[in-house]
Amino acid sequence: MGNKIPKISFRRCLMKVSQAIQYWAGYHKLHSKKNTLRAYHPTISKFGHQFQDRELQSLSPDEILSFLTRVTEGNKQLTKHTRYSYLSSFFNFIKSNNDSSLQNPCANQMMRKLFKNTEIPPWKILEKDVVDESFSERSNREID
Repeated sequence: MGNKIPKISFRRCLMKVSQAIQYWAGYHKLHSKKNTLRAYHPTISKFGHQFQDRELQSLSPDEILSFLTRVTEGNKQLTKHTRYSYLSSFFNFIKSNNDSSLQNPCANQMMRKLFKNTEIPPWKILEKDVVDESFSERSNREID
């Protein structure tokens, strides 16, 4: 039998956010590295506090957008993208493992654009002789 987590039936009752988070966390405690849980925890925890008694199916993209905007206010774009990805992954996990009819409220074009990861500029690669010359000049200054 092993570490399988039983599927929860959504046909009989809708899952609350708090239940979904417990299910998600239980899976990741068994199958993920500690750092994965540590990274997801602040975002998923804040999400749980705000929406804990709500049914997962009842959350709208506007509510998720408002939540993400609030918890990422003042952060860099990469951080905003990361938090968005954590929440989107959470919904995809529940959809894949329990309720294939669940619509991921993060999966709309506007949110993808707002929380898009901006491209990191490529590093400037220096020629070997430029690097050697720089080290040589520094070594000469230290000797003097």
